[in-house]
Amino acid sequence: MILWSLVAGLIGILGAWFGMTRLDRGESPHPPEVFWVLGLVVLSPAWLIAVWGLLDRTSGRFPDMAVVAWWLISGAAALLGVLLTDAMVRRLQESGRPYPRARYWLVGVGALFPAWCIALLGLLWTSTEAALTVSAIVAAGAGLLSFLPPCVLPLVPSYLAYIGGVSFSDLRHAGGKNRAR
Repeated sequence: MILWSLVAGLIGILGAWFGMTRLDRGESPHPPEVFWVLGLVVLSPAWLIAVWGLLDRTSGRFPDMAVVAWWLISGAAALLGVLLTDAMVRRLQESGRPYPRARYWLVGVGALFPAWCIALLGLLWTSTEAALTVSAIVAAGAGLLSFLPPCVLPLVPSYLAYIGGVSFSDLRHAGGKNRAR
């Protein structure tokens, strides 16, 4: 399901981009909402395929609550994305400035993109092989984020020196001379 969703998303984005460029030649008689809706339609099939894959995993008398949670969060993100981008399109129109039609299209794509990513992440999370991969990526990301607090930054040079196999006595005996290993 993940592969089918990714293929549908890629075909949708490329096809809609081609269609949008054909619609936007010169002075377009189409209102900006048409391009926003086109952006929404782009990822709808890909998102629905991913959500269908999550629904397929909820079969049985007692479905896995993690799968149900991914499904609900993805649906809520889609609804919230449509509502927020609709408000954004209205605000862009009320500003009176002439925005390119591609901006409205990108706003429409951005409405479902987070929901699609959440559904794909839910599919990855619930598959047994990918769960270890996702866990490893999350653990690596958490490890990298642990270096960002200001209290840790002064420790980074000594940590790198330790990993590099250089001790403070080596640095002291070098006498400030540059040496290469």
